[in-house]
Amino acid sequence: ALKDLAKSTSLKDLAKNISDDLAENTSNHEQEKAIGSLIEKLVNRACNEVIYIPAERGLVSFLSRQYGKELTNVIPDTLLDFIIHFNKVSSITRPLYIDLFDVTYQKEKEGKDYIILSNDKRFLLAESASGLQAVIPAILIFEYYAHDERRKSYTFEEPELNLFPIA
Repeated sequence: ALKDLAKSTSLKDLAKNISDDLAENTSNHEQEKAIGSLIEKLVNRACNEVIYIPAERGLVSFLSRQYGKELTNVIPDTLLDFIIHFNKVSSITRPLYIDLFDVTYQKEKEGKDYIILSNDKRFLLAESASGLQAVIPAILIFEYYAHDERRKSYTFEEPELNLFPIA
């Protein structure tokens, strides 16, 4: 029941509900133990609401699923987490038109990421311009999680890497 409550309420309401329940139904020692557990759960929940987009995001197009598994001890955890998000999102995302660049992103059945230009010319994401390699994975993540109420914020490391004159 606590998991269902945690999914359906805000952090503030969740903390108040649990705190009220603890005060009514437990001893001081049990309350201290439960409050420590509550703090840990709230921190974990808050962290799950943040998506971190690392400066190394341009490497995502080169680090496929198989490479990501082999490099887990070599690449930073933040990049590995972003690769996991990208692989999840890209595998379920339909072709996505990105009007800022007049291109469409599409993942093919064989798992390759493509950029399709307005003239229907296709490029692997890994072979496209470095700016596209860096920003398209972030755009995919933004588009997907924009509809997920649990994801509340993004930490976008070094956003200046993707500033454009028309932005």
